[in-house]
Amino acid sequence: MESIIIKTKSKTELNFWMELIRKTGTDAIKIKSDILEDEIFKKIIDQGMETAETSRDKIMKALRG
Repeated sequence: MESIIIKTKSKTELNFWMELIRKTGTDAIKIKSDILEDEIFKKIIDQGMETAETSRDKIMKALRG
């Protein structure tokens, strides 16, 4: 299974896409951007915890974006 993310500009636009997706018989869920960003950030941290060592410079660079 693969997924796509559509970032909408308004609730009206979100409702349009949700209706269109459901008409195709595809499942869809709504998720707020901040929740999704938190989950992605958590996954990156978890992956980083599995490495042997990371320098302070690499951590600070990653946090600055």
